[in-house]
Amino acid sequence: MRRKVGSEGPDPIDVAIGGRIKYFRRRLGLTQTALGEAVGGSFQMIQKYEAGAVRIPASALVRIADRLGASVSALTEVDVPVDPAASPNQTERLLEAFEKVSDPYLKSVIIDMTRALSDRRAKR
Repeated sequence: MRRKVGSEGPDPIDVAIGGRIKYFRRRLGLTQTALGEAVGGSFQMIQKYEAGAVRIPASALVRIADRLGASVSALTEVDVPVDPAASPNQTERLLEAFEKVSDPYLKSVIIDMTRALSDRRAKR
């Protein structure tokens, strides 16, 4: 769902991409300052990207992905909440919880279940 032109607040897609950047950055133990310096920016700019307050230029997205050891598609393949009242941090919370699961079998079950649920929803 895209926000309407002229509506208040950041675009949910920008927020979701920012959340993925924040997730990968934290996973590596990087500060916003360190990531900003690594990509030729400032911590304030990274802060704005992560909040979805500023759209990320393609060149910056490529540099950020490279520094985070992720592909651009890993940063941009996000589900945007259909419900505008839904938390923009759902993806981040899900990924953080998933990372805490240590059993490889349980991880594969979670992945299979998630795929099955998303396939079922897509068929509706």
